[in-house]
Formats: sequence, structure tokens, C-alpha cells
Amino acid sequence: MTDPDVLLHPVRMRIVLALGGRELTTAQLADAMPDVARTSLYRHAGVLLEAGAIRVVAEREVRGAVERTFALVSDEVTASGDLDSAALKSGIAAFTASVGAAFAHAVDGGVTAQDPVSFRQVALDLTDEQALAMAGEIAAVVERYEEQAREEQAEAAPGGDTRRFLLSAVLHPDASRPEPQA
Repeated sequence: MTDPDVLLHPVRMRIVLALGGRELTTAQLADAMPDVARTSLYRHAGVLLEAGAIRVVAEREVRGAVERTFALVSDEVTASGDLDSAALKSGIAAFTASVGAAFAHAVDGGVTAQDPVSFRQVALDLTDEQALAMAGEIAAVVERYEEQAREEQAEAAPGGDTRRFLLSAVLHPDASRPEPQA
């Protein structure tokens, strides 16, 4: 498992999101994040590589330099575990910054309200067990669609009719509501 602190930076989290389920060269990563300076992108990719979150799957010489192709070591890279409150705050800040940057890039690239876009926040009164069960069910649905996409991608001709979508979710207790009295 990757040290959670490694992911607690918006650029590194965006690299991980970009690599989810695919392999990208450093140039492709730079194209996916035009707002990030290349030197910064390379430095953060190096941190992820050193931490074992990503790996080099190919190298080729391009104009006298070596271009690397990266992939996630596991599509299950997360910033969860035994984090203290400061790390949790830092993690959610990095996560929301990466979601916001990815969405801004999508809108700058032409995404409109007519595209399949959804965001919402729902307050639910659940026990901890119900919240964990719901999170598990959501994960199962996502895994089903991931598997379906992998199967269809293996069978599809290059340049098919699919588009990459990002699903970002956060589940946490609502501290604005007092805890029930026992």
C-alpha cells in the first residue's frame, strides 16, 4: 500500500486519477494537465514512482531523451488508513482541488450542461454500519462498470464511441448536526 501522505497533494492526486485504468506517457500526462508546469509534473510523477504508487511500463527514446510510460501499480491507490485529523484535512483539500481542476479542464475542453454531468450532495441519516454498507454497494457498482468497460475496450475498435468519465465521491459524517444522545 502506498504511503497516504504521498497522495496528499493535488498534482499527485490528479496524476493518479489520470492513470486510472490506463497507461500514459509523460507527454500525455502533460497534455491532460496543461495548467501544471512540466517540471512540476515530472517532479510529482517521480515522487509517486519512488513511493511505489506508479510504475514505468515502457521507455522509448524521443529526440535524444527517454520518454517513460506510466501506469498505476494498483487501481486501488487511495489516501485512506490511519490518518490524523491534519492529514484528513489535507487529503480532502487535495482531493477537492484535483476534482475541481479536472472539472475545469473538462469545461475548458468543451463540456457543457448538455453532456452527462452530475454533482450533488445528499444528507442521509444512517448508522455507521449502513454507511459502510452503502459505500460497499457503491464500490460494487463502480467495479461492475469498470469490468464492463475493460471487456468492451478489449473488444472494441480503436476510437470507439466511449468517453472517459471521472466519478468522485466523498462520504463523511455531518458535524453540523449534533450527535444523538444515548
